[in-house]
Amino acid sequence: MLKEEGLPAGVTLGSCTVLEAAGDGALPTLLKTLESSISQTNTNNEQVIWTSLSTEAILKFLKKKGFDVVISDDAGRFVCNYVYYHSLRFAEQKGHKSLFVHVPLFSTIDEDTQMQFVATLFEAVASTC
Repeated sequence: MLKEEGLPAGVTLGSCTVLEAAGDGALPTLLKTLESSISQTNTNNEQVIWTSLSTEAILKFLKKKGFDVVISDDAGRFVCNYVYYHSLRFAEQKGHKSLFVHVPLFSTIDEDTQMQFVATLFEAVASTC
């Protein structure tokens, strides 16, 4: 889809490599940590970094385009959280912006719909920066 329609004005997409692995048998204390979530009441915690993007404006844009999307304040406790936390740290240090988006399997939401969502998400981000 992106080859046919291109990216929205002002959006640059770099390369991406995806590596996946599976694990089994977490220790109880690790499992407890992984199942915990970020406390919305403790927003000044030095270990929590929040995106500087206007997620409310992005949400409104996407909903207006007909997408069923919600804002989450919890990327998880393992790989997703690690990636997002460090991308937020890097963005903060370099004066950039960072956003993490969980996407479902194509068996849940088909590929065309997801590609349309991503293109619209790029538009939403570009329009709010």
